[in-house]
Amino acid sequence: MAFSWHDWGVLSAWALAVVYTFLLIRRSESLIGLFVLPMLLVLIGGSILLPSQPIRQASSARLWGLSHGIAMMLGTMLVSLGFAMSLMYLVQEWRLRSKRPNTGFLRLPSLEYLQSFGSLCLLTSTAAIGFGFVSGVIMNLVQAGTVNWTDIGILISSSLFLWLLIASVLQSYYAKRGLGHITAWMNILSFAILSVAVLLLVSAPHGRVGAMDESIVTPALANPALANPAPANPAPAQTVRGER
Repeated sequence: MAFSWHDWGVLSAWALAVVYTFLLIRRSESLIGLFVLPMLLVLIGGSILLPSQPIRQASSARLWGLSHGIAMMLGTMLVSLGFAMSLMYLVQEWRLRSKRPNTGFLRLPSLEYLQSFGSLCLLTSTAAIGFGFVSGVIMNLVQAGTVNWTDIGILISSSLFLWLLIASVLQSYYAKRGLGHITAWMNILSFAILSVAVLLLVSAPHGRVGAMDESIVTPALANPALANPAPANPAPAQTVRGER
């Protein structure tokens, strides 16, 4: 079963909708939807603009390709959710500093809850993107027998994972010192970096239709001379002489 970039965006939106429904049941008194629903609309709108043609894969690599796509989808959803939670944290922190009551229309969860949830999103998104990167490398090994470490897709995925790993370590360090706004800004920056990474991947050969088949080329396709071999003993050319 081959997935497209459009499917990836739609599934990310569905996953975020499921998490939002769970949060709505658990925190029905809070206005979480004001921050989560725009992210849901962004994912849906982005999926409309993404290519809908499936990205073909070799049959032997489909399992790892599916694992790669699901892991990246979950990582995208978690980064988007962490971004929404971080915005809520900054708004709630501003309200507390300005001594505004947490009542009325804009009622938000506590800072402790938002910081904890934001940290969880950052850590789990790091694990998901990391697994997606590893499964993508294995997919290339199974499919092509080698890994092109200079490929734009591998470079972007590894850079994104490295950033999330650094951000997770930094947020754990600062969270213990009561600097929850550092976690919030890490999530916001992670969402910005993820957005740029997705745009680069979609526009690069890594994200184009059939890109995964470029490394699997049969000898006949790689060498047109093999597809149409010349005769072993070509017949001598015959000249037609006109009669006098």
